[in-house]
Amino acid sequence: MSSEELRADVRLLNLVNFGADGALLYAEYEGRTKLRVSCDLAGPAFVRPARLSPLQADTLLLAIELVAASCPRLRVPP
Repeated sequence: MSSEELRADVRLLNLVNFGADGALLYAEYEGRTKLRVSCDLAGPAFVRPARLSPLQADTLLLAIELVAASCPRLRVPP
């Protein structure tokens, strides 16, 4: 895996990753050789389902489609 591929995967991870029980994971590079990963427990914030307006829901669906289009591993077969 090249450095650019790894950096692209880290950017995608930061965009969509949620760990179990509402753990939010965030990764960032420190210099050229060190990757720092932090975890924030956000369980209480996710106890109730999100309530989105129709515009927010449409925007979220569009963002998912755009991300999936740029990442072959996220594409769902028809």
